[in-house]
Amino acid sequence: MDILARKSGQAGRSSHNLVSICYAETRSSFGMCKLRQEMHATLIILAHLKVMMMGKVIKIPPYKEALEECVKILKNGGHIIYPTDTIYGIGADANNKNAVLKINKIKKRKKQTYSVIIASVKDIEKYAVLKREQRQIIKKLVPGPYTFLLKAKKKLVVVRKNIIGIRIPANKFCLQLAKIFDGPIVSTSANISGKKENYNVKSIEKDIKNKIDLIVDQGNCRYKKSSTIIDLTDISNIKIIREGAGLKKLKYVLDEINAATDRKNRD
Repeated sequence: MDILARKSGQAGRSSHNLVSICYAETRSSFGMCKLRQEMHATLIILAHLKVMMMGKVIKIPPYKEALEECVKILKNGGHIIYPTDTIYGIGADANNKNAVLKINKIKKRKKQTYSVIIASVKDIEKYAVLKREQRQIIKKLVPGPYTFLLKAKKKLVVVRKNIIGIRIPANKFCLQLAKIFDGPIVSTSANISGKKENYNVKSIEKDIKNKIDLIVDQGNCRYKKSSTIIDLTDISNIKIIREGAGLKKLKYVLDEINAATDRKNRD
């Protein structure tokens, strides 16, 4: 009887131990499963945070969503990376002092002035003094890969020594954005100061992307080099400040205008 009782007790304890082991394994399995779920959720959150930090990317065409988002961001004092005909640029509302000054931090540079993009030659007169001779030259070159230095009419943050740089790029997206935004948009290269300029989104530094609200990706820019800068502040002494894209056409236009002026003077 005692032997049977002992065996019964041992069997009971073995059964209890087996149940305990199974329960422990189940809890362990459940714990591991829960841990994996939590890790997966964490990875998803980190992925979303990474996207948010680097700024939303919209590929164009089509343009509608990108245009709507860009206008909203610019009006709220934010920053965009956008394609031009030359290189990718950082954009902000040129009338918003804080937005413009923040670009210095984004590019890691000291106080600097920037050019602006606008939609048409007609819009130039809102921000700069434009005489007949200057208009004549600009009309022959835009839309195009040129930055025109003119005497400023309005005191914007981007104006330096009463001179403003104006661009009307040969890029459909830029022109539509400037028209819809209905104001000057900062145009400066999307790179850390002193680093190579970028003609596609892939090559732009992560440190720049992380500080931008929206990136508009159109693939490679048309000219893949910076704009040519022309000083038109003194029409009698036109200067090419920087040789860049479109230089050949610019020289042809200037030679043509000079020849016409010489003929007029001889007559």
